[in-house]
Amino acid sequence: MWAVIYPGTYLPSQSKVISNSKPVSALPLIIALFIAHRRARKTSGLADYKTPYQMLGFRRLSTSLFWQLDVVGVILLTAVFALILVPLTIAGGVKTKWKTAHVIAPLVVGVLCIPVFILWEKKCRHPMVPFKVRINLYPMFISLTTSN
Repeated sequence: MWAVIYPGTYLPSQSKVISNSKPVSALPLIIALFIAHRRARKTSGLADYKTPYQMLGFRRLSTSLFWQLDVVGVILLTAVFALILVPLTIAGGVKTKWKTAHVIAPLVVGVLCIPVFILWEKKCRHPMVPFKVRINLYPMFISLTTSN
């Protein structure tokens, strides 16, 4: 995996980042892509290659990506985290705010979204969290209880 970071200069007086025109840190990526392109062109390995867009078309590719990326699971997981963590930030440890509806309601909905997320992930074809590959927590509990 390549990490491409374009160097920038921070100017405190203007409080914005100005990007340099020299992408020096991207040179290894650019060189590797150029070499791979040249090799593929020499062997004509890409002559009969069709992209998924060419094979499926826009509509079928969009539908396939929607299910393979588990968009519903991502939305549910985001809702769980947002609906549980935002009220904790809003309340901020103040006792009087914990009794208000704008703190309690998102917490309740967020906790109710957890089983919905689990049920969705068990039923979908391409789950984000495959439950077949669970971590066995028993050895961890034994090691925690037997440590000195």
